[in-house]
Amino acid sequence: MSPLIPIPELQAYVVIQIACGSRHSMALTEWGQILSCGDNDCGQVGHFTDNDVIELSKILRFLVSKRLVVVVQIACGNNHSLALTSCGELYSWGYNIYGQLGVQSPKDLPHFNAPVQLTTILGTSLATIACGGNHSFLISKSSAVFGWGKNTCGQLGLNDEQSRAYPSQLKTMRTLGVRFVPCGDEYSVFLTNEGGVFTCGAGNYGQLGHGVSYNEMIPRMVMELMGSTITQVACGNRHTLALVRSGGRVYSFGLGASGQLGIRNTIS
Repeated sequence: MSPLIPIPELQAYVVIQIACGSRHSMALTEWGQILSCGDNDCGQVGHFTDNDVIELSKILRFLVSKRLVVVVQIACGNNHSLALTSCGELYSWGYNIYGQLGVQSPKDLPHFNAPVQLTTILGTSLATIACGGNHSFLISKSSAVFGWGKNTCGQLGLNDEQSRAYPSQLKTMRTLGVRFVPCGDEYSVFLTNEGGVFTCGAGNYGQLGHGVSYNEMIPRMVMELMGSTITQVACGNRHTLALVRSGGRVYSFGLGASGQLGIRNTIS
């Protein structure tokens, strides 16, 4: 087991955001640079190679001619990565077998090992990005929500189980003021500006918070949390935590076999 020490390669940078995938890591600096490392067999680290990168010291390059790319936000899925720039451009790289990069791949090219730009959303003012295991989301500055990637459990909230290779708008969420989309492996949570929580996708362990174990194809409000203003939601692969900051309360639901719900037993 490695000791808990600061990463020496980052000492020369001021890091403002970090993100983790299943087996890769990214750090965003105050200058809008991305440093990445880890398992790279799907190109999720980038750097124009499929070789693993063991030091968090190499700056990711973007193939944009004669223009500096300044990244303001990053996100990681299991084996894919997203980056939002100061110009409102969205880039993705890594595994793309389910369309989670938001771009079409040739059949003989299941992944990209360098950033590619999503062009289908040009003209949309972007505010936030998020990744699930093999799916992705963006929220526009007008609170429109778009999802793409794996959808076999309904995790995109589009009322079907068809995966998407391009961003598709969740029309059922248009008027709800969604501000963040935390994601588990095969499910998604939508947190609104008013503190409401909606969930969809895989529900086999109760991770959606509806008291049942079946999947939801469209985002459904978590009724048990009504009356509480939720300020933050965090997701594991199959469990969920919701924070009510005003009272300091935390709610947990989903898979509890390893005690991850924090309720003194291992039930789900």
